[in-house]
Amino acid sequence: MKKLLLAFVLALAALLVVTGCKTGQPPAEQQEQSSESQSAEQGQEKSGEGDLVFISSADKENCEACHRKVSEDRDYSLAAGLEKLEGHPPVGADDGVADCISCHQKDGDISLKKVIHVAHYSGEDNHFVTNYDGSCVHCHKLTDEGQLPVAGLEEPGTYFKTIKVASVDKSPGGCNDCHRKVSDDKDYSLAAEIEKLESHPETPSESVADCASCHAEGTPLALSAIMHTGHLLGENYEKYGNSCINCHDQSNKMLVKGL
Repeated sequence: MKKLLLAFVLALAALLVVTGCKTGQPPAEQQEQSSESQSAEQGQEKSGEGDLVFISSADKENCEACHRKVSEDRDYSLAAGLEKLEGHPPVGADDGVADCISCHQKDGDISLKKVIHVAHYSGEDNHFVTNYDGSCVHCHKLTDEGQLPVAGLEEPGTYFKTIKVASVDKSPGGCNDCHRKVSDDKDYSLAAEIEKLESHPETPSESVADCASCHAEGTPLALSAIMHTGHLLGENYEKYGNSCINCHDQSNKMLVKGL
């Protein structure tokens, strides 16, 4: 059974990439984005290593901004892509990605998160990575509460903040690559930063994993909400590209490094 589920996930991942991005010629919007991406990359090379290319979360409203029908012979819509999946039940996808949730639950081998992340980030020369900078904010939007739901799956009345991020990994080893003691007067370690927080209990640990016991997901003090707000709306993180993949492992289902 697990082998069948795995085969289904891989087939779905491959088709999402192909139908959304590589079937025939890409839609005009994708062609424009591709040219912009190439120009940005060329500009980055000319201006030297270290320059960052920022993508705005307002650039793409939701999945349908890319997955849409351009013409009769260029249909990149979710419904058209699902029709080509062998063994997939008929789904009109009238409500976009929201129609996927009933089958692709939060957990499991075919969870929506797992299927979509595999489709958008796996494989060499992945179209989403090479032409859309692999930017998380094309799909995920930041709320006032610090959450990053997929656009189209947010609660009614949710307000999104516009943020700009670059897709750069300046901390391949995780939090401690940035949060470390440089000198006696430059201590950016987790323990030192936490010590500066008013009313926070003493926490000598240097591992983000130790935060999860108090900052459980689904609570007002959820670790994700605190980290997203502190990093993406802070003043100092921009020099690190406001990048999601400084913290999230692109090669491991976008899990937080260290968790």
